[in-house]
Amino acid sequence: MAKIALNWSAVLLAVCVLVQLAGSALAWSAFGHSAVASVARVYLRPSTLEKVLTTLKATNDTSLESVAPWADTIRDKYPDTMGLHFIPNIDAPHQGKCFFDVVKDCVNDKCVYAAINNEIKAIRNTTASATAKSEATKFLIHFVGDLHQPLHATSFLKGGNTLPITFGLNATTGAPLKTNLHSSWDFHLPNKTVTKLHGGSTDKWIDSIVHRIGTEWRQQVPAWLKCPTEADQCVRGVESLKKHVCPVTWARESDAINCEHVFKDADFSKTIDEVQRNVTVTDAGLVDVSDKYWEAVHDVIDLQIARAGVRLAATLEATFN
Repeated sequence: MAKIALNWSAVLLAVCVLVQLAGSALAWSAFGHSAVASVARVYLRPSTLEKVLTTLKATNDTSLESVAPWADTIRDKYPDTMGLHFIPNIDAPHQGKCFFDVVKDCVNDKCVYAAINNEIKAIRNTTASATAKSEATKFLIHFVGDLHQPLHATSFLKGGNTLPITFGLNATTGAPLKTNLHSSWDFHLPNKTVTKLHGGSTDKWIDSIVHRIGTEWRQQVPAWLKCPTEADQCVRGVESLKKHVCPVTWARESDAINCEHVFKDADFSKTIDEVQRNVTVTDAGLVDVSDKYWEAVHDVIDLQIARAGVRLAATLEATFN
């Protein structure tokens, strides 16, 4: 490939070209976050990937996939990061009201879209230690993934963590498998996609997402990488990125999915009412999301992982160049 000038137009072009040329041979490590990292790796130029991996060597890490879940594993070590994985907004997606205030819902930068901004600045800080830059890179990879999981863009019922549901049957006991809505979006729903549509192979699942990015979603990719001009939509304090990396815009997109799908594609009203009234939730009335609900949302989940992967690639391209 011919050398490409390191400006945003070139970065956008590079990612769009790679969307057309990417092959399907992929390695996949953990789930969800690692899937986003796998997609991003496909669209990173080799020179940029080398820069990212060189930075990660400071903490003895060797791949995007392996570090992608890291930020969830060190919350005890870094308790101040607990509030950086989501948006602490107060909306009502079950009533079709999805919104957040960019400033009021992110006091002292304690939210995921501000965290993305701050990790980019930390990576680009020329006085930061190699270890600090590596950890900032790992946080950045993770937070871009978080922002595309819709239930990280709402604090309603703690992002669905306190909304009990069932997901099919427990393979051991045969009883309904009780979990919560957040966990179903994190794991159970995409895992069923892997099992039912891709023969249990996560490699084939990621390959299918990459294929769809290059085919049915191909015309959408430029829009995924286009940001509005309003200042509050952009990365703050990193002038060269502010028109091109827009976590606030991505957050609004994710939160809208809570109204359009997450809380709409099944009737959770009875359980929500019981949880909000703090009364005993009756297991018999729990909504099962393993069948019709999965049918309604599995493409949405694949699309969000695709968007997250492409945007992560573009963010790393712009940040490291």
